[in-house]
Amino acid sequence: MKHFPLYIIILFLFSCSSTKKYANSNELCGFDSDIFKISEKDKKINIVVFEKIKTYNKDFIIEKNSSIIVTIKKRKSMVVFAKDDNRKPFEKINYLKKIDYLNKNIRKYLTYNTNGLLMDSKFTSIDPFYNEIGFHIDYNENGEIKKIINNEEGYDICFHEALAIAKEVGKKEIKKYNVKDFSITRVSVKKFPSEKPIWIIGFIRDRELELPNEKNCNKYKEIPYFYNTKYCKIDGKTGDVLSFSFSPCAKIK
Repeated sequence: MKHFPLYIIILFLFSCSSTKKYANSNELCGFDSDIFKISEKDKKINIVVFEKIKTYNKDFIIEKNSSIIVTIKKRKSMVVFAKDDNRKPFEKINYLKKIDYLNKNIRKYLTYNTNGLLMDSKFTSIDPFYNEIGFHIDYNENGEIKKIINNEEGYDICFHEALAIAKEVGKKEIKKYNVKDFSITRVSVKKFPSEKPIWIIGFIRDRELELPNEKNCNKYKEIPYFYNTKYCKIDGKTGDVLSFSFSPCAKIK
């Protein structure tokens, strides 16, 4: 029977506890909070007030303090049809209300039609930006729910948990390469039901640092430093770290 050095056992136990402590953390995810609810106030805006806005596609701040920023934007776009469609192009106008919950790193988007009725609602993170959190709801022209998309389907680990795990695992990487931003994506088990739920967190390195090139994990190809980004793959069910490596490298633990 082999005897593992004590420091390896301690390192393994610390690694497990440091990642699993984020699993199923309602405090980090906050899906039960009022932020992720669509209130009666959210369902309609006073269109008379916002019709006075003459500038299109520009954010106007209507509320701002240390914990929240609320902006409204009057949007105009041109709807164009295919060549074989005889319908004429027309201008489409709607209103976008954006609410930034600064303390929770969550942004709520509410889109309204020209009657002031809610057309759709969705949630994203603020920094780093991730586009699909919680529920995305579409409404009909009368403001009634038409379609609900559950972005968390198949996942027990939410965006904030995955990011916290990646930051814990990549402490040395963050310090060494002055990492200030991350790229974030995940496998859509709704689109690809045969795939496993996996978060992929990319560590974006400071390109201004004058550091040497590195070898990839197969040791045969040199990667220029400014291309070099490490990726942390996290199990979307358990929160376990599946790999932390240069892409497209083999699994590293």
